[in-house]
Amino acid sequence: MLKMKPVTLVRAAERNWSTLLLIERSVSGTKLYHATVNRAEFEKEFENDIRYLVGCGVDTVGMVMYKKRTSAITHISALAIKPQWQGRGVGRAIMSFLLQKLAGIPQLEVVVHPENTRAVNLYQSLGFEIAARHENYFGDGEPRVLFVKLNKGVKKHISATLRPKRTVVL
Repeated sequence: MLKMKPVTLVRAAERNWSTLLLIERSVSGTKLYHATVNRAEFEKEFENDIRYLVGCGVDTVGMVMYKKRTSAITHISALAIKPQWQGRGVGRAIMSFLLQKLAGIPQLEVVVHPENTRAVNLYQSLGFEIAARHENYFGDGEPRVLFVKLNKGVKKHISATLRPKRTVVL
């Protein structure tokens, strides 16, 4: 088995919208990932996000975007890896980068389809916990699970407000 080259993340600029959209489109067509494939909608949805292109060697293999919701909460709004690069540790490398970069943020959150077992297992292995389940979250008839990770020192302060006892239906 060939050893994979290191995964690199490079901050994406406006000139990279086409590349970001191509990656988003590469994972569309499945209920497990809600892809925004129209360029105008894509740019509008993610215009205020911090965006990264993910590389492995000379190949662009994925992207990740996040935004601060408040000074205490950052939301990972998109993490997409081209299908031929999935299952190779790229998602874990991306998340390791983000967890280091966002270590000072008290709460990180991400929304995932509950049947996306690779993503669910990855987030749980990194200390994310299920905070809520939302039915029809994107209006596509599919449920999503909100995962939350509380960074050290804040768990006792906010945890009671993050663990609903019931399913949330939007």
